[in-house]
Amino acid sequence: MKKRGQITIFIIIGIVILLLIAILFYFQRQGAEVRPKTPLEQKLGPVESYIQSCIDTLGTDAVLKMGQLGGYAYPPRELDVYPAAHVVEDRFGLIKVPLWYYDDKSYMPSIDEMQYQISLYLNNTIRDCLADFEPLKTEYDIKEKGDPKFTVTIAEEDIAIETDYPLDVFPKTTEETYKVQKFSTFIPVRLKRVYSLARAIFETENRENFLENITLQLMTMNNAIPFTGMEFRCSSKKWRVASVISEVRDAVFANLQRIRFKNTNYPPFLEPESEYRKFFGLKPNPQTGEVKLPRKNPPLDMYEYAHFFFDVTADNYKDLTVNTIFYSEWPITVNAYPSENGVMESEALKGLDILRFLCMEMWHFVYDVSFPVEFAVRDPESFGGKGYTFKFAMPVVILHNRPLKLPLSERQFINPLITGEPCTNLGAGGVEIRAYDNVTNEELSRVNITYQCLNFACSVGMTRADLGINRLRTQLPASCANAQLTAEKEDYLPGKAVAPRTGIVEIPMVPLKKFGLNVTKILSINKEEAGLLRDETVLITIKNKGYNYEQNVIFPDPTGENVSEIPLIYDAVTYDTSMFITKGADYVGGWSGSWAVSAKELVENNFINFRVYEKVPYPSSDEEIINAISEIANESKKYAPEFTVK
Repeated sequence: MKKRGQITIFIIIGIVILLLIAILFYFQRQGAEVRPKTPLEQKLGPVESYIQSCIDTLGTDAVLKMGQLGGYAYPPRELDVYPAAHVVEDRFGLIKVPLWYYDDKSYMPSIDEMQYQISLYLNNTIRDCLADFEPLKTEYDIKEKGDPKFTVTIAEEDIAIETDYPLDVFPKTTEETYKVQKFSTFIPVRLKRVYSLARAIFETENRENFLENITLQLMTMNNAIPFTGMEFRCSSKKWRVASVISEVRDAVFANLQRIRFKNTNYPPFLEPESEYRKFFGLKPNPQTGEVKLPRKNPPLDMYEYAHFFFDVTADNYKDLTVNTIFYSEWPITVNAYPSENGVMESEALKGLDILRFLCMEMWHFVYDVSFPVEFAVRDPESFGGKGYTFKFAMPVVILHNRPLKLPLSERQFINPLITGEPCTNLGAGGVEIRAYDNVTNEELSRVNITYQCLNFACSVGMTRADLGINRLRTQLPASCANAQLTAEKEDYLPGKAVAPRTGIVEIPMVPLKKFGLNVTKILSINKEEAGLLRDETVLITIKNKGYNYEQNVIFPDPTGENVSEIPLIYDAVTYDTSMFITKGADYVGGWSGSWAVSAKELVENNFINFRVYEKVPYPSSDEEIINAISEIANESKKYAPEFTVK
């Protein structure tokens, strides 16, 4: 018993000692944190604070501006100049929200490009903010030892800006020289999170065309917008195109704001969502053909749940809101065919003897529709609860009653070419750059060579015939230890190699071969092969991860030039391939799977016939479409693309 008591005393003494050490460490740390500044730090404080204040303010300004301009502080020229490439939010035309999809090109910036935009904004505005250090000149003489350089990192919870700005500071009260160089800024905005949701919306719209499909639904449900019809009457029926435009404008203005996105903070529906899901996947009774409803009446907003509620991401964004915006004063284009002088008119039915005593008028119209839609993604937690809004715009593109968009991702970004420092700061040694075809081993001429470093790129020239050799002899910039050379030439994939200090570097380039193409369809009802109908369109997408290669082709050629080609990598590779066939605006079939291309097929042929599997009868309900997709996945293995010679 006595021994146990001694052990207890030792334990208590040990705990007391640990507490004393912790308390001593705490007060030492507190003392270190509140220690008075040295005279040197007191002298440098105003200089650092002045510069830091400029960086903080300008960095915040850049981020706020990018929220208004779709991720750009300086939008690409074409998005700023062409009226169809942006939407204007103010009556002075100063705030132009760019379209991320324009002229069949993606203008969605990448994270790298947004980081560059922030650093570019800082670089362009920092000197105006510093004003040659005018407010500090009564106490300091300040001399620059180099230009300010900014490294921007868009992180999950904030944006970090590291600034390298070497300065010599001469306090006028002393003859000593002090140095200032490093500054760190953290902007409390979750730009990366907001951008990720915006990107998911962009990619889903490009892939599924939900804006176009909603627009077509609104048009077909509107009795004032004629599509196809017939009436017994002896005079023609007429409609004004201007009236159709007005109807479309009113419909999209009233309804697009009803769009909601799953896994975001959206306005709740009238009833629990489980009540809406009960009405999906209902099947008719095999004997009676009747469909038994789970309850007498569906929820009042059932249509909104079924047609205006979209799943764009599996990630949780329930702390973010999304608004879909179309202002009635924004431009909208509607072309109707056939029409003349702004009037659409029915035609008398002729040629049927049995109806010669009856008057009958028939009509069938198709429409081309285009207008912009804006998305505003809001994070209420950024900037310490003040919130942050990120806006971008997308076009609605309908051609002949069907959506027309290519599935695009973020655009490729390389920092704009720099013509001064550091591109003009060349190394002492010379290099010789050669690019060659990795199939024929032929040295290539007229290959553009770019020198890429961490945050800049320099055009260094083009390979040309030089004493019987296609090459580029030059000097490379000396400012980067791990630079890369990129070789680019039409009908080749870009080639890359590590940039040497001196000597010869050879860059292999993989050629592409263009193939003419046609598309036929396999009818599910009888497995016969047939050509496409006039109102059918096929979107072909091929991807190869090994070469980071992707091609998208619409057949028939939507430009009307009837030129359909697809370039393939001149190598035996396998493509992840998908095809979708639409009839008007409706999905009716496709093809999906791996497509292995052999070297023999590449060499001996110049034409490809792609075959898609068309489900007949056409799927109409969501369940029928899902079943059709499953059937297509199985049938696709039987109908691989066929190479031929033409």
